[in-house]
Amino acid sequence: FSYNILIISLFTSIMCQLGDLLFSFLKRKAKIKDTGNTLPGHGGVLDRLDGLFLGIPTGFITLLLFY
Repeated sequence: FSYNILIISLFTSIMCQLGDLLFSFLKRKAKIKDTGNTLPGHGGVLDRLDGLFLGIPTGFITLLLFY
């Protein structure tokens, strides 16, 4: 068991949630409901991936800082 992995995963998870909230806020401000027709009923591809746009880079940076 490694506390470093626990900290990195918690930080990445929190940043994914914040990324999802951030992009939802930006889409709401722009008055855009769906960002595409690729995934009908899901709001588009951006709604499936928006949390990852903030989570992956910050998780990677955190990984570099801890190892």
